[in-house]
Amino acid sequence: MTKTPYYDNCTVMNPSPRLKPIPAIIAEIRRLSPLLAEIGEVLSAAAGLSVPMRPVLEHIVDKGPAAVPAIAKARNMSRQHIQTAVNELKGRSLVKSLVNPKHRRSDLIAATERGESTIREIRSREVPVGSKLMAAVSPEDAEIAAATLAKLRRKLESIAVE
Repeated sequence: MTKTPYYDNCTVMNPSPRLKPIPAIIAEIRRLSPLLAEIGEVLSAAAGLSVPMRPVLEHIVDKGPAAVPAIAKARNMSRQHIQTAVNELKGRSLVKSLVNPKHRRSDLIAATERGESTIREIRSREVPVGSKLMAAVSPEDAEIAAATLAKLRRKLESIAVE
């Protein structure tokens, strides 16, 4: 007997044929998530980072110095989670605190030269993985997938606010 995929039986999440692809997308994201986490963990650990530290350091490297609450808002995470990661990053000399001219009690967190080079190192280790993934899809399909996932994320963010 063949199993019917979850999204074919889903009447709550899929009341009409038009909505059928959404549970399928969610199911694929759930399958991808642990694989991406595992690969990310290996690449981050090789550079001396824990999994929670990487997105915080990456945000600071990519977007520039920011206060912990701003990073938390941008990453859709708790301020406490971000603060813990920042404390670990400071302990490894990957970020530093700067005076925040807009807020006396909330320093800006900036990447050190070592922090920037750590992100470069991790990203260079990702190149072979990315090349293997791109062998499976066309650049056009990858762009469509990224744009579609970004639209879904933005919509979910707006639903969460409601």
